[in-house]
Amino acid sequence: PQLFADTDQTYPLASLNLSKVPDRVPTISSITGYAPLNNATPWSNYQTIYDFKENLTWIRKAHTIKFGAAYSYEIKFEPTNTNVFGDFNFDGRSTGLNGGVGDAFADLLLGRASAYSETNTVAFNDNRRNSIEAYVDDSWKVSRRLTLNIGVRYSYFPAATEPNNRHRVFLSSKYDPAKAVQINSLGQITRGIGDRFNGLVDPSPYWQNRKGNFAPRFSFAYDLFGNGKTAIRGGYGMFKSREILGAFILMSGNPPFSELLQVTNTPLSNPGGGSTRNYDLPITLGSNDVNQITPYSQQYNFNIQHQLTGNMVMEIGYSGSRGLHWMRTQDINQPLPSAGVARG
Repeated sequence: PQLFADTDQTYPLASLNLSKVPDRVPTISSITGYAPLNNATPWSNYQTIYDFKENLTWIRKAHTIKFGAAYSYEIKFEPTNTNVFGDFNFDGRSTGLNGGVGDAFADLLLGRASAYSETNTVAFNDNRRNSIEAYVDDSWKVSRRLTLNIGVRYSYFPAATEPNNRHRVFLSSKYDPAKAVQINSLGQITRGIGDRFNGLVDPSPYWQNRKGNFAPRFSFAYDLFGNGKTAIRGGYGMFKSREILGAFILMSGNPPFSELLQVTNTPLSNPGGGSTRNYDLPITLGSNDVNQITPYSQQYNFNIQHQLTGNMVMEIGYSGSRGLHWMRTQDINQPLPSAGVARG
């Protein structure tokens, strides 16, 4: 049996272009060492992007100046999670000997899942976000032998918004230890004690959007001997990026809009412990850092090119890149290394 019943209220038929709730079996998304048994679920997703751009060029004597601006407005309507039919994982832990790993397919035949997850509803969200960018670049022919390119680009990437305020994030500063849930001797969450949604807030008033996103660029080309046969070139540029919209979409899959429950080491026939269960199951949360540090990369190169013959050129160079503040997933509940953790 499933953890939650699938009804017209938990399965929004209109948003998924359906007339009735599908009758499906749970997915088995992972059988270590074997192909999974994935069941496709209905999905609805649309995206609209409005782009407004203007680019101009001004030539004055030795300078060719290019400048412009761009504004983008994006709308994306998509469900956070459609896992209302359940999802099993098998990794061989139940058939391993002396603490070793056994065979995942044997675990499946025995009905011993390593994990089971299920969400109580298909939560949709209507994300909106915009961006503003502007740039100026000057290609300056300093002399017959030297050309410089100097420019800068500005980017402003604020966090996405949801018109119905269906985003929730976990803020440790809003977590109240006095409202913590209690765990019994079996490691189960005692029902009715504490706030299971402790620390979850609407992120709208807490976003810290970066406004100083200036990205300089510089390059040069130099004719070493003035005969057009040996050229030295080099450049450096900083390039700002933004988080994928999926990072914000996940926030609408948090309570109170949706609950993704997960249990481990559970039987295939009754993953949730049945109707007699008198404890709460843990909720899987997906959050986002309200301190929106803008990801960016630094790219640089230097090369020397020399014409050997009329149709042969030799080139030697070096190029590199470095990424900073790229988006990554972090488990904030993962314990720090210690002797106690090593002992289990």
